This record gives sequence, C-alpha cells and structure tokens, in this order.
Amino acid sequence: MTPQVFAQREVTAHFDAQAAIYDAGKKRNSAYYRALIQAIRTHVPPEQHILEIGCGTGNILQSLQPGRSVGIDSSAEMIARCRHKYPGGTWMHCSVEEFVRANPEPFDVIVMADVVEHVADLHALFSHLPRVSRPGTCLIISMANPLWEPALLLLERLHLKLTEGPHWRPSCRHICRTIAPHGFTLQSRTFSLLLPKDIPLLSALARKLEKLPLLRRLCLIETLEFTYQGE
Repeated sequence: MTPQVFAQREVTAHFDAQAAIYDAGKKRNSAYYRALIQAIRTHVPPEQHILEIGCGTGNILQSLQPGRSVGIDSSAEMIARCRHKYPGGTWMHCSVEEFVRANPEPFDVIVMADVVEHVADLHALFSHLPRVSRPGTCLIISMANPLWEPALLLLERLHLKLTEGPHWRPSCRHICRTIAPHGFTLQSRTFSLLLPKDIPLLSALARKLEKLPLLRRLCLIETLEFTYQGE
C-alpha cells in the first residue's frame, strides 16, 4: 500500500482531541484491546525494562508488568492522562528523536502497539531505535491487518469504533524492508482475533476457527516480533 502524505503534527492533534474519550472508546471495544494485550504479552515476559512508543493512556504498558518502564507519546493530552492514572510510572511527552537524544539507554523490549500506521516516515522512526537497543533487544510491532481497512472505515462511519485520524496501513513486507538496515531481524509474525466483538457462542467458535491456517491470515491483529542484531 502506498503511504499517504500527512504531517506528524496532524496525528498529534488528532490524539490530543481524542484523549478525553480514548479510554471509553477502548472499553466499548474491549474484545479488541484484550486480544491486543494478549498478543503482545505472548512475546514479553514480566519484569522487563520496557519502552513503549506511542503509549496512549498507558494501559498496555502497565498490563505488561514491567520491571522498569518508560512510556512516550507525542500527545501531551495522552501523557497527562497516563500521569493521572499511573502516577508511579515514567511518562514523557516527546518525540522518539527527542527521547533517544536525551536517554540513550538500552531497553530489553520496545513496544509499538497500533503506532506504525500513524507514522509519516517509518525509516526516520526506525533509524532512532538502535540508540535504545542492545543485541537481543526485542521489538514488538502490532497493527491492524491491512485486509481489514474497508471494514474499519465502515465501523468508523457508523460510530462503532474510535476514529483513526491520519494513517496508512503498511504491509509486513514494507516494515521488514524499512527496518532491516537498522539492524532488526524478523523473528515471528502472528495473527489473532477473527471476531472483534464479544458475541455469545460466536466468539468461542471464532477463537477456534482463527487457529486454522487459511483463516488465521484473516484475523484483525497482526503482531511482528523483531530482534536487534546490531547495525
């Protein structure tokens, strides 16, 4: 898919505007966010030193039971809510470039959950990650399966999900091609959540069906695990 042209400040403005309703919207679509957290937890053992890029209101990072953690976000409103909800955490309103310039320490795990689709220049973003990585650092990228884009746009128009704002859906191939020069190697690619709503009986059936090879690739959540090998 060809990247759409948008300014990163437009993304920041969108999430600043959504911060007040963000948690309520996630609660309304709790099946999706439970599955997203589970997909990330599969790759992240407890007590890790974790950096989350695009931490939103902090729920995902806190759910990972980190030993130490830092959440950063370009939205000042999102960070304000993190600090209110989780006052013991380290939450920083800054860009990735600003963070790595001031804090060039390695993390065990870097998490980007539903972030890459809102990044105008993935190459620029990935170029900063080696400064906060060491050999063996695990990078987890989760995103919506690009096959779901028409359905997601329809759900937005029906006011059944939070609006995405400026975005595009990069493919796994595009991400791998863009991040490889920066020393990250793909270790696994998984799919989960065939039915993103809790529906009695159907949800249980969908969880069984999504394990079938032909249906697995149709699931909504795509999770990529990379390991930093060094540049």
